[in-house]
Amino acid sequence: MEKPQEDILDGIPLGRWNIQFIALVCMVYISGPVQYYNSVFTNKSVNFTCSANQDELYGLEACAANNSPACSNYEFEPSEKRITFTSEFGLVFQNAWVSEWFQLILTIGCIVGTAFTGVGDRYGRRNVIRVSSLIHVISILVIGLSPDPFIILAGRFLIGFSYPLLSSTSQTLLAETTPPKQRALLCFMVSSTFYVSVMLIGVIAYYISEWRTLYLTLSSLPLTLPLFAFFLDESPRWLQQQARTEEVRSILEKAASLNGGTVKYKISYENCPQFSTTIGKNTFQNMINFINSLVIDLFGTKSMIKISLIMPLIWFMVATAYFGVPLTGHTLTDNIYIHMIVVGAAEFPVSIIGPLIVKKLGNTKSTTGLFAILGLSMLGILILRNHKLWWIKWVLIALTMNCIGLLNCLCSIMTCELFPTSLRTTALAYCTIFYYIGFFTASYIENIS
Repeated sequence: MEKPQEDILDGIPLGRWNIQFIALVCMVYISGPVQYYNSVFTNKSVNFTCSANQDELYGLEACAANNSPACSNYEFEPSEKRITFTSEFGLVFQNAWVSEWFQLILTIGCIVGTAFTGVGDRYGRRNVIRVSSLIHVISILVIGLSPDPFIILAGRFLIGFSYPLLSSTSQTLLAETTPPKQRALLCFMVSSTFYVSVMLIGVIAYYISEWRTLYLTLSSLPLTLPLFAFFLDESPRWLQQQARTEEVRSILEKAASLNGGTVKYKISYENCPQFSTTIGKNTFQNMINFINSLVIDLFGTKSMIKISLIMPLIWFMVATAYFGVPLTGHTLTDNIYIHMIVVGAAEFPVSIIGPLIVKKLGNTKSTTGLFAILGLSMLGILILRNHKLWWIKWVLIALTMNCIGLLNCLCSIMTCELFPTSLRTTALAYCTIFYYIGFFTASYIENIS
């Protein structure tokens, strides 16, 4: 079933036609760290002093029981130059929970949004990207401009909801429009924009102390996503699944013209792969049938059971470490700005050595070895974080992010290769749910720390 689809780009090399998909994923990757890590600066804890109201009188019983209010007035320290979400709305004491939910509500939105990423298998990659990018941009503006903290939290939820749709669907679109031989290399190279974004957060946050200005500045490029998505081509692989042969022919001819190749794939209705799941109108029975068929597809054979159980676990462990190291930087290091820059810079070698390691060892051996090194390096950070040789800590942080970065890229590549094309977006959604559960775990650890 997979062979005809894997050959659909035969005769069409990587070229100008692919730039639109590469640029799309780059912009989505740039937005990721801005949404994930901005809370380190925009919602940074701010020191304040508090005192009891001297004008209030307390009864003898309250004084004798020593339960008179210890702190009814507060004032943020003048030395705190950074204006954060917490300090702007005075989210201390009984309102402190609102500040804590600034990051957690994002992760919940990510988990909920991930459950919907499979709609790309039905409605098309391009349509999902268009709708989710519009939600993404509206949410950015709500967060940056709203005067109400609860509306801002609603915007954070929608950001979390829309980003998995954007990320998973754009990655799938890139994979389906890239020749198989260049797929792994291109995925590694494109991921470098994520690392650049992480570094820029540390640099720009050092100079911009007002959280709204910082957030909107970091989000300026992703604001163009809806306009860019409007001009995207649809995935020819998905169109072929829908038996839309004329559109497949048109797109392949356009790709061949721009990339200097020829269309070798024989386009016909007979070449259309058959779905194992069918959805008619949006009826309850059809949805039940779809879910049943999906479970059969994911767990119907011994090999699929193995893949469908192991891959989500890998995604969870990678996410917990991948988000945990940057978000807990204030406890691991003395300078959060340098920490964020090191975290981003440390992942750059991934784009160079990643393809070489995978080509030499293969996906399975690479993943096993990287997890072993990752565990040792993270253990070293915890043991030696207060060591007098400060550089050891930074070397271990860099090594940790190298391993996590490689594993993060391998997760997407392995999922796209191990699951059949008809289930590819749904499989990514299934695995990404566990990825964002790992993100939630890391965010919860950050709140505790």
